[in-house]
Amino acid sequence: MMEANKRKERIMNAAMEILKESPIEEATVRKIAAKAGLTTGAIYHHYKNKDELLFDVIKQSLQFTHRLAEAAKNEENPKQGKALVSEIVSEVTQRISKEDEQKLHIQLLSDVIAKESEIREKYQRNYRELIDDSASLFERCFEIRN
Repeated sequence: MMEANKRKERIMNAAMEILKESPIEEATVRKIAAKAGLTTGAIYHHYKNKDELLFDVIKQSLQFTHRLAEAAKNEENPKQGKALVSEIVSEVTQRISKEDEQKLHIQLLSDVIAKESEIREKYQRNYRELIDDSASLFERCFEIRN
């Protein structure tokens, strides 16, 4: 299982590198596989198609919000108030400092928004979850209820 996670991480990192160098249309599964040092079959073992892979790339870039919200729900003594705000600031600062990933994120989202597909619905669900997680974090940070 750990090997599969490492392989997926290699695939996502390769996809990000290819997308930094090429437009989305030119970022093929074959190019991503070559960059990752894998076969296209290895990629299709993990992903149904390129859109699914790109969805994972974006989801990974936003994962810190979900991780913080889950930790706050599940920890015995979860961070609250200023301690949680400090952790959020640190995570957001790190995220924003990755300028290439920010540009890539916007590029991928605009591509998804432009076309009607099932992946668009996945993005919408993912963003709803992100909004819910953010609301949960604000409640813990500022002791308010929505």
